[in-house]
Order: sequence, then structure tokens, then C-alpha cells
Amino acid sequence: MGGPVIAGRGWLRADKPRAVRTCIAQWWLFQNGVSASTPDRVTLGDITLRPRQLSAVARVEAAIAEFGGALLCDEVGTGKTFIALAVARTARQPLVVAPASLRDMWHRAAEQIGVSISFTSFEQLSRSPCHPRDFAFLIIDEAHHARNSSTARYRALSALASSAPTLLLSATPVHNRAGDISSLIALFLGSQADSLDEHARTRCIIRHRVDPSGAGDGMPQVEPPAWCHISHDEALPASLLALPPPLPPRDGGDGGVLIARSLIRQWASSDAALAGGLRRRLQKSEALIAGLEDGVYPSCAELAAWAGGEDSMQLAFSQMVAPGVNSPSALLMAATAHRDAVRLIYRARSAANARDQERATVLGQLARQHDGVKIVAFSQYSETVTGLYRSLASRKQAAALTARSAIVAGGLISRTEALDRFAPLARGVQPPRAADEISLLLTTDLLSEGVNLQDAGVVVHLDLPWTPARLEQRMGRIVRIGSRHDRVWSYALRPPASAETLLRIERIIEHKIEVARAIVGDVRAVVPSSRFAAPSSSRIGMHDSLLDEAIRRIMTAWIDGDCSDDSGSHVAQTAPAVVPLVAAVSATSDGFLAACIVGGRRVLLASIAGRATGDLRCVFETAARATGAAAAVSVPLLRDALLQLHAHFHECGATEDMTQEAVSASRMRHTLLRRISAVAGRARPHLRSQTAAAAQHARSVVLGRYGIAAEAALCRLASSRASDEDWLESINEFGRTQPQFMTKESDAAELVALILLQCSNVNALSRATNR
Repeated sequence: MGGPVIAGRGWLRADKPRAVRTCIAQWWLFQNGVSASTPDRVTLGDITLRPRQLSAVARVEAAIAEFGGALLCDEVGTGKTFIALAVARTARQPLVVAPASLRDMWHRAAEQIGVSISFTSFEQLSRSPCHPRDFAFLIIDEAHHARNSSTARYRALSALASSAPTLLLSATPVHNRAGDISSLIALFLGSQADSLDEHARTRCIIRHRVDPSGAGDGMPQVEPPAWCHISHDEALPASLLALPPPLPPRDGGDGGVLIARSLIRQWASSDAALAGGLRRRLQKSEALIAGLEDGVYPSCAELAAWAGGEDSMQLAFSQMVAPGVNSPSALLMAATAHRDAVRLIYRARSAANARDQERATVLGQLARQHDGVKIVAFSQYSETVTGLYRSLASRKQAAALTARSAIVAGGLISRTEALDRFAPLARGVQPPRAADEISLLLTTDLLSEGVNLQDAGVVVHLDLPWTPARLEQRMGRIVRIGSRHDRVWSYALRPPASAETLLRIERIIEHKIEVARAIVGDVRAVVPSSRFAAPSSSRIGMHDSLLDEAIRRIMTAWIDGDCSDDSGSHVAQTAPAVVPLVAAVSATSDGFLAACIVGGRRVLLASIAGRATGDLRCVFETAARATGAAAAVSVPLLRDALLQLHAHFHECGATEDMTQEAVSASRMRHTLLRRISAVAGRARPHLRSQTAAAAQHARSVVLGRYGIAAEAALCRLASSRASDEDWLESINEFGRTQPQFMTKESDAAELVALILLQCSNVNALSRATNR
């Protein structure tokens, strides 16, 4: 089948380079969230959206129109909540799905912006088979919690996403592997999530690069992270690895090496965390031994009947919770050997807290170094938080917050009161009395998501989790629009060298950062290391999202008047002309930048090695060179450019045909298409016209773009035993129940504007020819 051809709107009209650049910029940026008519700010309710947020709104809307959904993964603190509500403001009763801890935050934000929402939590979806139905727009916040496609939560979300446009929000969509992203966008793209090319991914996965200096974004400048060092015990990791293997419960579940590594991780966090881990190991061993002495061998579930507290254990009647076991002596010997070894280490370490005192000293030094700046310190372990708080008891403005409680010098207070005392500006409350103010907050990772703490200016990582996404979430509590600080800092307590050698935490984090950069582009440096540095401008070709942002900045500069032609006059061009425009500029090598419409979609094309291409790197480099002095249009170069564009459009047509064939070649869709053809072929003569029309519509339904749950429903139709007429109607009825999104409007390709880049010898030849 032949490809599309250039639609005829008349011959090209020459104009000044400034006019053509402005035309291209306004035409292309309009679909990317910026145009000459875009105001600097828009107020919705009590909230004012900034230009970058307005750009995100427009790009999300374009992605939803094209794909049925979008993943907005801008960095933490950039206002994704309000961007999502701005997109959803015209929908009937938008539904928000998020962690339960964010319920109040979402309702407050919706009230501020003047949008009525429904809310359900991930926890509710995991527990209940009954899900909300009456909604027309779906927002999934902290979407990385749904990256596991094998869970009940994922299945529930896929069912919700099948019935409404879906917007996913996550600053950290990649936690462990590249497949995390595909699992997320499959909620609205289904199996096609794995086959998107880089350009399509850039359109449906939206991430703006935030300037680390915070310039123009209302964000604070983020200083490079720094290590804090403490002493360590070289012998302890070897002792933990030498522990006799534990006796697992009757149904398995414990592994000796994994337990030892877990204890080493706790030791790398704090002495208190290690003591807590050893204490829990002792309690489990005592429970197993007590059961075996009673002649029973408990399973994991049955061990839950033994309830352990901080320093005590409550033993159940083992005969009532576990079956008997014959000859338990060998099992008892293994369990006792492990318990005795753990007890020796526990007794030797129970009073050791010198390293925790060092940690407390480091926090005190940072507080003096950043006098008057509030500090929030994060840990994975509640024992680290409470243990360090005890070491800082003399510091009056310190507080510890865990899942159980908040502690200050005066005793226990509520979580809400602790946050109000620490971050009154972010919480929108009156500042506390000086005596009640909290300036150093020690907390577990329960505060690392969905909580605004921009009153603080320093983050301290008391330990390193397995994923950089958690570190990024911690930083996101203070790196936010509306921060009271011009600059913010981060520090990390470096794991002991012996622990790092065994666990390789830093190398694992490094690898995961590189995976994330390969998928979403720019990722902020979260731990101190030269290899964690953010990509420089020289590496901008590494990812399409960075290139897309770079092109946007060039286009914005064209509109703002940073570039001028020879006359220096300002040329306003608010819409493409009826006749395509062309201009030429001097350049070091030949090429062109063309604004085109292909299949109903706006694209920028450039020339490389005599071929037109939409490669973003080539487009970026060509646009960056398209600001030279005005030159006379070279007719031979113009003719060559048009021939390249014509060849590219034909290739696009062939690619579209190949893509459709690839989609239909999937087993399920191929089966459906064959059955549709068979139904049309069996139609009675007087019904053939009607059946052919229904079959044609059914084919378009089968080739449509659906979420993973809708694809499963379509797959079930393939095996339906309904009559031909009823079956064809069921396919078309399925199509009528699905949300309708943008489809390709036409195979025609349309040239809007063209800038020729001409090297000096071509310009001289052109002038000689013109004379």
C-alpha cells in the first residue's frame, strides 16, 4: 500500500527566518503545553499554576487524548497533585486512588482548587472485591505501589482503568527494573505498552527536567549530597555471618544467609536497630524451642500465636496451635544452637551504643552548621529513630516520630501535633510557641511519601534503602514549590566499609539509578558519588525526555524573542499560514527543520545524511543551528528537502501498515479478525451489506487501544459460542462501552513551515544564480 503524500495547500511562501521560527515554535509548542497565548500563571480556586505546571497540564491532556492515559513522573515537590486536579476539573466525579495516608491531603487539595473528588485507597482495593463505579476520570497517585502486575491491587486498578481515562502520578516509577514502567502504563495501554517506540513513550510518559538551581520553578536550589562518616567494627559482620543456620518454621520461610544479611543491614543503620533485630531472632527461636519441647513443630502462621513485645514474650499453649512431631531432638538441637549463638552476640552488643553516640554527634554538628534551618532525618528502622532520639535527649527541640507515636522532651504527642510543630508553614497552621517548636525531626520512612515538610532545609539519610526511589522520596519532602529556603542540603551516613563490601548497597543503588535514567531520563543525584552526578548538557542525547525538554526550551526562546533576524524586528505569528512558509539561514552545514502534520499528529522533522527523520537528537541539533543570519532560499536545496519529506511520508505510511499488521498478528486479535472475516463470508445474501458494515466496525474495535483489563475482556469474546450475528454485535458493543480516544485522522501529510540551513558556499552559489 502506498504511503501518504503531501497535501496540497498551495505553493510555499518565503518569509523572514524570524517569522518562520515563531510560526514553528507556536505551532509545535501548542501541543506540548506552551503557546504565545499561554499566560504566565493561571489561578484555579486558591491555587496558582506556574508555566511549567500549565505545560504539564496540556501535555497530559494530549497524551490522554492519544493513548487513553498518561504517566506524569515529574520530580517530587513540583505540584503533580494540582496538575492532576487541573486536568480532571471538567470530568464528572473524578476518582483518586492513593495510599490511605494521603486521603486528607487529596481532599484538601481538591477543595483548594474547587474540584469534587471521590477517594479510595490502595489498601481498600487490596481487601475488597467491590470497587467504585460512578466516575469518569481516574487518578492513581504514588502509582509505583501498583507496579506488580500479579497482585490483587493491580487487577482491581486495571478494572478501574478500563472504564475511564487514567492519569498515573509517580516521581519514582522505576524502583527495581525497567519492567516497572511497562507494568504501569499497561493499565491503560494493555499489551501495547511493551511495543511503544521511544517517541511514543515520550508522549505518554511525561517528565519535565527541573533545574537543580531552582531557577524559574519556584523550587529551592539543591546542593550536592555529602557523606558523613562514623567508625565501625570490622569483626561484627563476620560474627553475624558465622551464626549457625536457624531452624525454619514447619512450612519454611527462613534462610540463614538472608537473616545474617538482614542483621548486617540493621547494624549499618544503628546499634539500636541491630539490638532490635537480634531480640526478634531470640524471640522466634524461643518460640520454636518451646513448641518442640511440647512435641509440636509450628508453622509460620502458628508462630503468630506467640506475641513478642519489646522485652518480653507471651507464649501460647503450643498444643492448641500446632500439630505434634515425632523425634524432635534433632530439630531442638538446631534451634538451640542458633538461639545460643544469637544470645551471645545480643548480650555482647546490648549495652553497645558508641556508634549511635557518634551518629547523634554528627546530627548535632549538622544542626550547628545549619543554624536556624530545620532538619529531618530518615531511617528504615524505628529502633534507629528511637535510639538516636534517646542519645539526643538533651536537645530540647528534637522529636522522634514512628508508626506508633511521636516523642518530644515533654513526653508523647500525636503525629499531627508533631508535624504541626515542625512544619507549620507547609501544614498551614499557626507557628508553635518557641518552647514547643521542633527543629530536628527523626522519623521512619512513613513520612517519605505524600507529606510536605518544606519548612525544613536539610535531609539526613540515617541509612540507605535498597532503592534510590526511596531516597528521592525522602528528598522530596523538602524540595518543593513554596519552600522557605533558597537552598536545601542532603547528607547520608555512609554504611561501614565491611557492610558495604558484603551488601553492595551503593552499587545496587547506582545500578537502579542508571536503569531509571534509561527509562525516564534525568534523575536527581541522591547519594554522594561522582557516578551519581546528574547528566550534563553534553549527555543530553542519552534520553528522549531530555531532548524533548531541550527542544521545548529552544522553541520558547524563539517565541520570547531571544533570536532575531537581520533586521532585528519583532515578527508576531500566532498561527500557521494558509500557505506553508519557508525561510533560509546561514549554517555550517546543509539541512532543514520542517513542521509537519502526519496522520493527524504534529511532528518536527530534520535532515541527516540526506534523509528526513523525526529523531529527537537530530531535531534538537538542527533547531539549535537554525538561528543564523537570513539567507536567500536555494532552490536546489529546497527541492531536495521536499523530496526527502515526500520519501519520509511514504515510509511513515508503510510503517503504519506494518504496525497495524503487528497488532493484528497477536494471537488473540488475529483469532478475532479471522472469525470476523468468517462471519462476514457466511452472511446471507440479503444481509451481506449490513454484515459487512458491522464487520468493518468490529475490525476497528479489535485493532483499538485498550487497557490490560479491557484486553482480557476482549480475549474472552474470542471463545464465545454465540451465533454469528450476536457475536459480531457483542464485539461492537464492547467497543461502544470503551472510552474513546484519538485515532489517526488521515494518512495525508501536511507541510506547515520549513527552515533551510545553508552553508556559506551554497549561499554564494544561490546569490550568483539569483543575479
